[in-house]
Amino acid sequence: MKCTHHIAPCRHLFRITVLLVLFLVAGFNQHRRYKSQYGGQFEIDRHAGLRLIDHVRGSSPHMDRRPITVSGGLWSFKAGPVRISDPLAVAGGLLTSKRFSAILLLSVLFPALAILFAGRVFCSWICPMGLLGEVVRWIRRRLERHGIHFINLPLTGLPKYVLLALGCLACLVFSVPFFYSIYPPRILSDVMTDMWLGNFMKAELIFIGVLLLCELILCERLWCKCLCPGGALLAWLSRFRTLRVEHNPAACTACGACDLACPYDLAPSEGELDGECDNCGRCVEVCNDDALEFSFKMIRPRNRSKALLGLVAVLLLPVLNAEAHHIRGIPHYSYQENYPQAPLFEEFRDTGPWTMQFTFWPIPSQKALDLALYVKHATTDKPYDGPVTFRVYQHGEDLSEGNHPFQATANPRHIHKVGWVYEEDGIYYAEISLGEGGQAVSETFRFQVGRVRPNYLLLGASALAVLALIASVAIIKQRQGTT
Repeated sequence: MKCTHHIAPCRHLFRITVLLVLFLVAGFNQHRRYKSQYGGQFEIDRHAGLRLIDHVRGSSPHMDRRPITVSGGLWSFKAGPVRISDPLAVAGGLLTSKRFSAILLLSVLFPALAILFAGRVFCSWICPMGLLGEVVRWIRRRLERHGIHFINLPLTGLPKYVLLALGCLACLVFSVPFFYSIYPPRILSDVMTDMWLGNFMKAELIFIGVLLLCELILCERLWCKCLCPGGALLAWLSRFRTLRVEHNPAACTACGACDLACPYDLAPSEGELDGECDNCGRCVEVCNDDALEFSFKMIRPRNRSKALLGLVAVLLLPVLNAEAHHIRGIPHYSYQENYPQAPLFEEFRDTGPWTMQFTFWPIPSQKALDLALYVKHATTDKPYDGPVTFRVYQHGEDLSEGNHPFQATANPRHIHKVGWVYEEDGIYYAEISLGEGGQAVSETFRFQVGRVRPNYLLLGASALAVLALIASVAIIKQRQGTT
């Protein structure tokens, strides 16, 4: 099957479209959440984007309690009855919770079928980190043409498999959702939601910035090629793919253009395209001999049987245990669907024997909000109905009423909720304790109310540091070239 030579623009356009769709979905859901709150119209009216959505959807004086039909991001996505989860989210969730969930396992069905058909096309056609990596690669190549040369470390793909194994071990042993915090596709898709909240200063974005800086100075496509645990998992699964790039030795003149174009340092000119190949089509585009083309090649019966058995196992495992588990990183939808008021913020935490879900609902026009906690036993799933106390801090100062903690008792839905009035927008910390005395278990949750301006001094200093580093590398390289 011949392929056109305009694959790259289509890939870039598709990635941008995916981010745009996620951005619009986040905006419409944010509008719906504000509509469901008393005083939420105040927040809509002072936000240009939300005002536009309000005009498109039509403003209603009644509270909008319609269920969210499309939500989520690249970590887990929901469209009506269809749930789709990243295979890395499913793997980490199963290991962290140590139990099977019907919703979780079924949500990986579509990605599994896509991988068996086309391999790791998520990396080349959807992942926003891959798009940023290609942009940085383009900038790097342009700077090198102007005499600014960078280091290109000869790194292999082995570290990402090590990171995948260590991350799975951390999830299993410590019940820590390791992959959730470091996975750029999840971070960048969540940025689409953050943009509606005006919250851009996150340690996760600094982490991605450092990665991109390393890709510019140290090694091209460092994350995708060497460090991505999701890419390692997809590469291992895509060994069984049907759509492949085939090499025709009879037409090849061994010019090596395809080898130079491959972002994973593979050798298409020798037909060495294993699971690491993400079917990006770069090698097909640059091949002037038409020696490379996409083709459908069925996997060997032996391997096909293994893949089929694995897929059947995924479908049958929900029958063994169809319980859901509340923990950060696992896409759990029934709580959001059954609870009548979707929260603006959710964070899950395992504390001792308990799994805690912290949420809050601001009422902007009244400078007030509700702090809520949902607690279940991590082993038995039995809801916690004992005493719960809330304290709120900012800059180390206890802002609880009269410095006495708020007391909460569970309502019929097993939700512990208290009201709190704040004076100004900002970042606050909620210290929540279960039980009393020496048996108390406490956790602290960070949350933001309203808009917080970014630290422009920190942004400027970071930008200057990056420019200084690039300039230093350029000067060193130029001096080395003149000696």
